[in-house]
Amino acid sequence: MIGKLLMFMTGLILGMLGMLTAFHSDHMTVAVLLLFAGIMCMHQGLPSPSANARLQEYERKHQEWLRK
Repeated sequence: MIGKLLMFMTGLILGMLGMLTAFHSDHMTVAVLLLFAGIMCMHQGLPSPSANARLQEYERKHQEWLRK
């Protein structure tokens, strides 16, 4: 979970760096590549459906354990 959060934050930083590069320099190719890398990194940092199902199963078992 910490890894996914760090990946998302890294993507956010890369995206911002790409936007700053695009606005303040003439290196548009580098800026577009940084922005794309940031967006893809943020996308990979989002939770997957299998992770959500695993967490819901854990929560269900925990709730059953609490009822005992």
